[in-house]
Amino acid sequence: MLIGPDPPLFPGDSRQESPKTTSKLGKVAATVLADIVSVSPALDPNRVKVEETFQSAWNFEDLGDSYRCTQTMTDDQLNELNDRQFPALQRNFKEISKLLGVPGSQKAKFLKNFGIFIDPKTSTLHFPKKNTLETKLNEYRKQSPSFPQLSLLQVTEIVAPAEFLKILLENDVIFSDPPELIHDVGFHIIPLLLTIFENLEAYTPFREKIISSISRVEAELEKAKKKL
Repeated sequence: MLIGPDPPLFPGDSRQESPKTTSKLGKVAATVLADIVSVSPALDPNRVKVEETFQSAWNFEDLGDSYRCTQTMTDDQLNELNDRQFPALQRNFKEISKLLGVPGSQKAKFLKNFGIFIDPKTSTLHFPKKNTLETKLNEYRKQSPSFPQLSLLQVTEIVAPAEFLKILLENDVIFSDPPELIHDVGFHIIPLLLTIFENLEAYTPFREKIISSISRVEAELEKAKKKL
């Protein structure tokens, strides 16, 4: 619905976005949805059988307001674990380092504003806790008013796919507890922040369009149910 030449805001809606806006929205949508859909949510109950315990390839050292994360398995062991626990995938240290960018680069500096960085000397990833990240996001927004207001939701239990999709649409960031957090860090939170960094003007319209469209679909479905 979001990707393509001048799509309507909603089926039957005659209003059209400009090609430039559509292109930006499509780029954001493609990036965000690729991370969400192709990998699958960390909290989808199908990710690991209920009777099994999620096994992490990472250790989380509590530093008070943040975590120092260390990969505890070899890359081969981590790949084998991903095969068993798909789609609850975990990126390895090299992949996350590449995602964050070369130290000193613009995107690495951007992420460091939020306490997200790699320490190459110790081969560790530093990542803030939920409240810390929320505070740092708000502080950054005060300095850069064009940065969108992001909502964060801490989820501590497995939820059904439909419920997960709903809270995913209503919140920008879903924050799991360790050890599942490593999936969110590598496949959702960091990619989301980088998507905003690279498409600052398009992110808010993208979110507004998604929420508006879903709300209107839900309203139409409710009307249809009442007529049955």
